[in-house]
Amino acid sequence: MTSPAEMTPAGDSRRARGLQLAADALRSAMREDHTRAARAVQALSDELGGEGVMLAIHAWTDTLVDAYRQVTGTPDDAPVRPGWVNAQSGEIATDAGDVPVEVRWAGRFIAARAALDLPSCEALLGALPDDGDAIGRHVAALLNIAGLTLWSLKRRQP
Repeated sequence: MTSPAEMTPAGDSRRARGLQLAADALRSAMREDHTRAARAVQALSDELGGEGVMLAIHAWTDTLVDAYRQVTGTPDDAPVRPGWVNAQSGEIATDAGDVPVEVRWAGRFIAARAALDLPSCEALLGALPDDGDAIGRHVAALLNIAGLTLWSLKRRQP
């Protein structure tokens, strides 16, 4: 599989289409329009295969990390650690505990990408299950985290 870094230059229409679909999915996730987000991700997969989905995963993560750093004033070289919100209490913990495996994977991928830890990113991508439905759940978890966090960050901006 071709990594996003190995894709052809920015003028490539396939890459542009992939980024367009990734942006549509992310905007939909921010509005909690899960049906539209799922359609955009399915179109990514149908039109560009795994290459398009990997492009989207990296784009969503980079967008999230950049926005987080900008809104919170976190320096570029400061670590970003996943936090797990308890739906009942609203408390945030750094221990993944009973967090679903897909959500835990997404948090770890975001933290690795934020740290520019390419070996960990590759290892996490390589650790994805072989089952397409399971991969879809991991991708959906990352997209949902990115969308909801970006929506929350947008509300914090002056």
